[in-house]
Formats: sequence, structure tokens, C-alpha cells
Amino acid sequence: MSGAYSCLQDQQTEGSMIISPARETYRQSITVRILLMLLFAGIGAATYFIGASEQSTVTPWMAVAVVVIGVVLSVAMGKTQLSIHDEGVRRVSVAGTKEIEWRNVKEYRYHIVNSNAAGVHGGLIGLLVVAAINRTSGGRKATTNFYLQLIGQDGTKLWVTTSSFKKAYDAIGTILSKVHDLLRPRVENEIASSGATFGPIRLSAREVQWKTKEPVPLSELAYAEIAGQMLQIKKSGKFLSLVSVRSNKVPNVLLLLEQLTRLGVGAGRASKVDPLAHVRT
Repeated sequence: MSGAYSCLQDQQTEGSMIISPARETYRQSITVRILLMLLFAGIGAATYFIGASEQSTVTPWMAVAVVVIGVVLSVAMGKTQLSIHDEGVRRVSVAGTKEIEWRNVKEYRYHIVNSNAAGVHGGLIGLLVVAAINRTSGGRKATTNFYLQLIGQDGTKLWVTTSSFKKAYDAIGTILSKVHDLLRPRVENEIASSGATFGPIRLSAREVQWKTKEPVPLSELAYAEIAGQMLQIKKSGKFLSLVSVRSNKVPNVLLLLEQLTRLGVGAGRASKVDPLAHVRT
């Protein structure tokens, strides 16, 4: 299997635009892989005991097959890794290689999910993943799962999630910092002229506009933040939010929040580029 994987990787990376050695490499969490194998072992054991009944059509070989599938999936997960290079970011898995150069990043989508909620809605697998996250993380990160999707100019999409990679939170911070450095000059120039567009939101030096509604002066805004999965922009003295939308519906949402802070909206609430800077879970 490893030989076939190496061959596939060589074919996928031939002609790659990323040629420098990796500055940072992030691998799949072994805890999640072990829990996956234990899950399939449990299913295999249950299948075996069901097959032990004289009237059952389930055979012991089915139980063996379930366990083998679990082992294969765990090994496949172990082949997945994320690497950050001078030119861009690369994700390698048994399905192939995806990479996006920094200069070709069109936008990113970002959202967070409370891992405890994921466990409730994800059944046994969800609970196992939550246990893995809580075991390998600490503090606020232990109950929050971060999702970052990079989108290239050619439509290539590359995912980074904290439930998949060890120290993925650090990877997300590194990637966002690099992408923001490249996108920020253009965005600031647009804000200073006719305004920069972040999906359904337009931001200028004096006002913000949500879809086709009337623009609101920045001086009337109290703050902007990501609360749970929602991006919220609040007007001073108003109970309802001016904007309330899932954060992954807004391209480059953390860059939007950074620019709002730079323009004086909620100044002092969050002053640095960090996945948690504008997040309230």
C-alpha cells in the first residue's frame, strides 16, 4: 500500500509549483486514528457475536472485514499531512496532493464549531472525536473546532481543521497571517476608494453596507465579532444585530474584522491577527 501511495504522490506532485522544503509539517492526530480503530474493533466484535447465533446469516468473516476496514482507514489517515512552504501550502493524502501558492489564493472561508455540540449531533463517532480533541488540546481550544478552507484562483479548495491535524490551530494562524499579508494591501486600497467587498458586505472608510440595505456609518457601530458560528455586527444602542450570518458565508471574514477594528469599530476588543481574536464561543 505504501508503494502505491508513494507512486501516486510522485505523479500528483510532478510539475508542482511548490518546490521548496517544508517550513512546517502537520500530521494527523494519532489519538483520532486509534479511536477510529477502537470504534471499528467494537463494531467487529458486535458483528462476531451476532454471527455466533445459529439463526444469524452474519459470518465471522464479516467481523474480520469490519476490523480490517478500520485498520485500512486508520493507515490511510496516517498518510495525510499538511505542510507550509515559502511558496504556499500543500496537503497530501492517499487521494492525492492539493496545493495552493500564496500568490494564487483568491479567498478563504472560516468558521468554528463547538466540539461538545459536534459530539451531541455526531453520535458515537462525534463523541470519540470530541474526546480526542479534549485530550490533545487545552483551554478554550479544547472545546472549539476550527475550519479553514483556502480557495485558489483556479477553484482549488484546501481544508485545514483542528480535529484532523496535531497543532492545526497553529497552522491556521500561520496560514491566515500569510494570506492576510498578501490580501491586505489590495483590500485597504479598495476601502480607501469605493469600498472593499466581502461577499454580502461592503466596507468603506466611512460606512458598512449589508446586502442592498442602506449603508450605516462606522461611527454608529458598537462592535463586530464571531459569536459561535455567526458573524455579528452590532449598532450602538440596538438589541438586534445589523449583520448576523454564518461566518463561512463571508469571504475573508477575519480580514474584514481586522479592517473594522483598524477603522475604529470596537477598538481595543481584539488587536491582533489570531483565529480567536474576534471569536466568542
